[in-house]
Amino acid sequence: MSGIPYLLYHRVGTPETREDRCTVTHGAFRAHLNYLQLCGYDVTCVGKALGRPMSMRPRIVITFDGGYESDLAVAAPLLLDHGFTATFYVVPELLGRRGQLTEHALAELAGLGFEIGSHSLTHAYLNDLDGPALDREIAGSRARLEEILGRRVRHFSCPGGRCNRAVVEAVQRAGYESLATSQVGLNRQTTDPFGLRRLAIQNELSLDAFAGLCRGFGLAERRMRQMVLSAAKSVLGNGRYDRVRRTILKGS
Repeated sequence: MSGIPYLLYHRVGTPETREDRCTVTHGAFRAHLNYLQLCGYDVTCVGKALGRPMSMRPRIVITFDGGYESDLAVAAPLLLDHGFTATFYVVPELLGRRGQLTEHALAELAGLGFEIGSHSLTHAYLNDLDGPALDREIAGSRARLEEILGRRVRHFSCPGGRCNRAVVEAVQRAGYESLATSQVGLNRQTTDPFGLRRLAIQNELSLDAFAGLCRGFGLAERRMRQMVLSAAKSVLGNGRYDRVRRTILKGS
């Protein structure tokens, strides 16, 4: 495998609805971590992966998008039990809402040694914005998180994977050191830190398939599916695409 997989999680718990594919169960997440530990992976966060050279051990980066309460209640204890760390990308304006971290919980998560990044200010689709609105989502979110945490926030991830050149430039202008996308692929030492690729982990993924992803298998199929979805988003637009997607998932 010539590259580092950056895994993308959202919630850990029990999926609430049939279409809630972004929630992995507690048992599945534990099994993932057990596998990584058994195989001797160096499991780390974005900042550490970007800031140190490759070692003899295979490396995995774990990221979480959304700032859900399960980050602290479920994911963090399991990660600590295995001696792992991760990056949690958080949406400041959602803190304190039902199912989300509170400001106090976010500070506690950071205090445990986990890396906190920004996932925009309100979880808007950034490729729909420009000018002051785009800067508010990107620079404003960083300022708010740094106010809460009292430390620098260095890394950013795009809501829904929606990204374009204007978004990249706004992230760089705001002083972040990396931008994580939802583009399928592995990351190498030569990968642009403002175009980090990730592999989404969903609840229907078997442990064998998870192991394959960690070894870089099955990426071509994922890329093809992503190309089809990207074309649909481009044709329909973000709002209409989401409505069609919800309808299809409810009927599946």
